[in-house]
Amino acid sequence: MLVRGITDQDIPAVLEIYTHYVQNSVATFELTPPSLADFSKRVDSIRTSNLPHLVATAEENPNSVLGYAYASFYRAERHAYRHTVEISIYLSHTCLRSGAGRALMNALVAGIRERQPHVRELLAVMAVDTVGSGVGVEMFYRKMGFEEVGKLKKVGYKFDRWIDVMFLQKSLVVEA
Repeated sequence: MLVRGITDQDIPAVLEIYTHYVQNSVATFELTPPSLADFSKRVDSIRTSNLPHLVATAEENPNSVLGYAYASFYRAERHAYRHTVEISIYLSHTCLRSGAGRALMNALVAGIRERQPHVRELLAVMAVDTVGSGVGVEMFYRKMGFEEVGKLKKVGYKFDRWIDVMFLQKSLVVEA
């Protein structure tokens, strides 16, 4: 498996992965998939913030995107939050439990440390999905060193049900 920075050629495949989650899960609270033009703007926004936006590909086929991950500044319009980023990871539904998530997370953390060494805290915001794959997602984050720091009750409504949101946090600060 290879992990590398996203290219313009990857954007349609990444959008296809995201569209699956928009249409079939509560991993995102978007109800309608974005257009290719709008999604491309989102990717460009991450690129210009000097944070990593990565894709995982198969070694034997580096043009086949298995998943993607990115970081964005948490509440970027509020400068006091400049030491905190929110991370997102999406895998092709055909590549779950393939090691792509772990590879993306490790590369994402390394990229954040390299590009933005002042960042101290990582946040993951996830739906508490009692019907779909949410339990596996939560276990993944916990295995990667995140801990639950809060929960918002019934703040999302999708697929005719109310959904809670969990905040998970991981510190990049190494305590002496």
